[in-house]
Amino acid sequence: MREHIRIGLAVAALALAMALPGQAQEHPGTPTGREHPGGAPAKSVTDGIQSAVNAYVHKQVGKGKTFPLKDPQMKSTWQLTLKRFHPETKISNNLYFVCTDFAAKNGKMVDVDFFLTPSSGQHGFTVRRVLIHKVDGKPRFSYQQDGDKWYRVGGKKKELLK
Repeated sequence: MREHIRIGLAVAALALAMALPGQAQEHPGTPTGREHPGGAPAKSVTDGIQSAVNAYVHKQVGKGKTFPLKDPQMKSTWQLTLKRFHPETKISNNLYFVCTDFAAKNGKMVDVDFFLTPSSGQHGFTVRRVLIHKVDGKPRFSYQQDGDKWYRVGGKKKELLK
């Protein structure tokens, strides 16, 4: 009987923690407890975001036909191939986000987050920031919402996304 009570309390505490604002989340715009952003933007926005990310990646692809992405944490450069886009989300009026999955030459999977702003360029969006979020499913940081602002949180560091 006591074991059932302990399990019930643990489940209730977990549900309460997931419902509280300001809790860490995997991606900005993601309702707590969900992996990826919900509420996809209009198809024209989605197409523009994907087109801008593809153009950004292809512009940097070298002779090896892979996307070189510097990793300051590992002090090396990944050689990546784009595998898929996750649903996009609008973080604010001027900031959009998309998570992508890349395969590395060494067989690892690298989750890369792109932040974009609307622009008058060819694709309607410009890539402003690229972050390595996970390697082989292990997150390096999470996202936290505080009111209408989003933060990247890792260790003791909390950085406003803008």
